[in-house]
Amino acid sequence: MASPFAMAANIASLRSLLPERAKSTARTVVRTVVEQVERRIADRLRSMLSAFGAGDTRTATTIFYDSEPVAVGLFRAPAVTLTKAALELRGLPAGPPRLPLLPADEGQKERLLADLAAAGMSMVA
Repeated sequence: MASPFAMAANIASLRSLLPERAKSTARTVVRTVVEQVERRIADRLRSMLSAFGAGDTRTATTIFYDSEPVAVGLFRAPAVTLTKAALELRGLPAGPPRLPLLPADEGQKERLLADLAAAGMSMVA
């Protein structure tokens, strides 16, 4: 399975080849991937951008790849489902996703925790 980061990058790079009406959909997909992941790892993204801006591409690349399990974990199911599950695991009220989406099951929550742990994050409150 390709990572959401890679998929978003591919969609962004191919946008110029898309018909005009498909461009807004591609833009929405890329924005959704970035926003969902950004909310969870904003501090890492700031560090990555700072390192890149300072010319330290090695550190920026390391942060990028170390953060990839977060993107993969949040997009194993619809992002809303797993985002709400992550909030629930942190003890924050999120409520169920709107229909037709279903709440994350226990297996999905366990896999999400494993993905986040792979990125060095603990979500349990």
